[in-house]
Amino acid sequence: MKKSSQRQIFNWLFDVDAALSWLEMLTRDGRQEIENSIERRLAFIKTIEVIGEASRHLLRNHQIDQIASDIPWLDLVDTRNEFIHEYFHINVQMAWNFAIDVLLPLRGRIRELMQDYPPSKL
Repeated sequence: MKKSSQRQIFNWLFDVDAALSWLEMLTRDGRQEIENSIERRLAFIKTIEVIGEASRHLLRNHQIDQIASDIPWLDLVDTRNEFIHEYFHINVQMAWNFAIDVLLPLRGRIRELMQDYPPSKL
């Protein structure tokens, strides 16, 4: 694999990890805080979209699903697509469950993958 491709993989994984950090912060105070605040709700949804967009690049350009088949990459992309196109009809409860049950548990695995593409080796 070319170094530029490895750097791109690291950068997209870094974006996923950063967005997962934001997601942890946004979910810390509970779902009700997201439902009651338009600013938090928009930030919450946008953060999930960022994860899906980075995942889309990893799938399309780097076949990350062959490297890390244990991560539901297509689900991440599909959720992003749904949020992008259904912006005013997003079910916050479903988004919350997806964030808590699917996204946040991926943090450790994403960090493991990042170690496979460390910036110092690129």
